[in-house]
Amino acid sequence: MTNTQEVAIYVTSLTKRLGSELILQGLDFQARYGEVVVIVGANGSGKTLLLRILSGLVYADEGIVQVGATTLQKTWWGIVPQDVGVMIEQPGFLPYLSGRDNLRLLARLRQRISDETVM
Repeated sequence: MTNTQEVAIYVTSLTKRLGSELILQGLDFQARYGEVVVIVGANGSGKTLLLRILSGLVYADEGIVQVGATTLQKTWWGIVPQDVGVMIEQPGFLPYLSGRDNLRLLARLRQRISDETVM
């Protein structure tokens, strides 16, 4: 693995298929804390899929994916990095809740922000 005090994201030999289609193959990279990383590619090249893998929403078929001190791997309970927040493509707010109630729901997920702070 890697020194988690320096490297925020560590990916090696990442492979992901969707059905029979190979989307990501043999991807290797590292990103250090404080670095700005740009992901560039044509439509359908796997950029969004990579972000979903890094956020723990989807798991790689092969390879190692480490975000901070957390190694992301498929388990029956799922592993999601603790300090990652991501919005991919469009906001996922619950339309039947108010803005305040959406924020309360998000705050309760991590149990770090009180209702008073949300207010």
